[in-house]
Amino acid sequence: MVKGADKMGSFSVPEEDRRITSLGRILRKTHFDELPNLINVIRREMAFFGPRPEVPYYVNKMPPAIRRIVLSVKPGCIDKATIWNFNEAQRLKGKKDPEAYYEKVIWPEKLRRQCESIIKRSL
Repeated sequence: MVKGADKMGSFSVPEEDRRITSLGRILRKTHFDELPNLINVIRREMAFFGPRPEVPYYVNKMPPAIRRIVLSVKPGCIDKATIWNFNEAQRLKGKKDPEAYYEKVIWPEKLRRQCESIIKRSL
């Protein structure tokens, strides 16, 4: 993304977002932008399976019971919510207010799936 992107728009990033660089578009489309997460897994800072880390803004907005569940496990690269929402940028594409759509439509379902994965986890 361009320098200062976090100050130029919402946390949700639709496919056509002007803050994404040309290289960034290629990395996102091929999912090579996820490679740094593997480094975090190797360093044991993340698990491979677990809820994706959320930006502090949304962590602070989580209902306390859900926050306790989600933050009770190490963040991960993939879980049911990630698979369900694999191409979030495509879902947000063309939305008049991508952040509002994320918060009202995507986020509640994402939290539900994350909690379900954590509560029903097994080997």
